Amino acid sequence: MSEIHVRQAWEVSDNAPDVMALRPDDDPYIPPGIGNPPVLRALARFRRIKDRA
Repeated sequence: MSEIHVRQAWEVSDNAPDVMALRPDDDPYIPPGIGNPPVLRALARFRRIKDRA
């Protein structure tokens, strides 16, 4: 790997490889004016999985 991609936590989607950096209890900063950030779907998925365990 010869590249590194940096993105804001609120930009991480549930299909992105960097979703592995998120934890179910994370509370990422979401800037004002950002509607339905992809990270909320990812966190909801993690929380559903955690609740089933």
